[in-house]
Amino acid sequence: MIIGIPKEIKNNENRVASTYNSVKELSGNGHRVLVETNTGFASGITDEEYTKAGAEIVNSGKEIYQLSEMIMKVREPLPPEFPLLRENQIIFAFLLPERDPEMTRAFIDKKAIGIAYEKVRKDDGSTPILESMSRIAGRLGVFMGAQYLQIINGGPGILLGSVPGTDPTSVMVLGGGTVGFNAAITAASLGARVFVMEIKPDRIDYLNKNLPDNAKAVKSIPEVINKQLAETDLVINATIWPADAKTHLITRDMLGIMKKGALIVDVSAEENGAIETSIVKTHTDPTYEVDGILHYCVQNMPGAVPKTATPALVSAALPYAMKIANEGWQKAMRDDKALLKGLCLVSGKVTHEETARTQNLEYYEPKSVI
Repeated sequence: MIIGIPKEIKNNENRVASTYNSVKELSGNGHRVLVETNTGFASGITDEEYTKAGAEIVNSGKEIYQLSEMIMKVREPLPPEFPLLRENQIIFAFLLPERDPEMTRAFIDKKAIGIAYEKVRKDDGSTPILESMSRIAGRLGVFMGAQYLQIINGGPGILLGSVPGTDPTSVMVLGGGTVGFNAAITAASLGARVFVMEIKPDRIDYLNKNLPDNAKAVKSIPEVINKQLAETDLVINATIWPADAKTHLITRDMLGIMKKGALIVDVSAEENGAIETSIVKTHTDPTYEVDGILHYCVQNMPGAVPKTATPALVSAALPYAMKIANEGWQKAMRDDKALLKGLCLVSGKVTHEETARTQNLEYYEPKSVI
């Protein structure tokens, strides 16, 4: 199979979908790997290293799309890339089609195949590719919170954590999954007082058994959120919110409960998500203020640490990419139920139920198209 690795064009997306070792493994299995020049620069991988691993260096993303049967990316194709999609071309990346009708329409019109990293799910409910980035995003959420609580960055002038003679910073984490757990242990390790809002009783039990003493998981209900919100210096949203939800965990009215100068870091950064006032921003322009509350809402947070994030992402995604390349996407889907769950768009058909529902499109069972 011809596999293309184009340069990411999303703002400050410094990760890349392949490393020296993954190229070596793919090429060693007889696949032709094309890498756009300077793609790996921010991740510390040179064109010479890719060439040594067996890749061919290509001068433009356009040529990558023209030649490749499968495109491996980090983030979803953006509008300048839509015309480059081809019929039956596989795009393997973080896609989130349920939140991007324009991209979904481009896949449908071009009859391309979209396999979403974040939707690959094992029988135990784990999402191995997504979780590789969730661990990093949860920790980064705390680090960004620490940065923007500083007065020089528009915050109230608070040190995240605790020092003798002052009260510890109060942190509220919405959601106790992988992102939330990593955010909670990171904030707690700095000495902050942490409250994790979680809805599942078994997950609450797990968190309370595994979090430090200065972090506590509680039932996520409006009364508890409202009470805690009044005392919170930093809110970290670590939930994945349904794209068609009509409600929010934190509404604009609830900002009035919060301390002036408090900060919301929305790791998910979804408009119409858990935080009503979230607006998708970029690393170049990450913050804005609503009713006296500073918001940090960047979707691709791990792009800030590519030398850590790239190998973690590639390690998680490579086994699935190898199955697709070795077996062809249809056989790979039949053989691997986790990978089948990642199949979202196929030859003009929508095979992800939430995407079809939220965008009023016809839904096709994934098994029906393979």
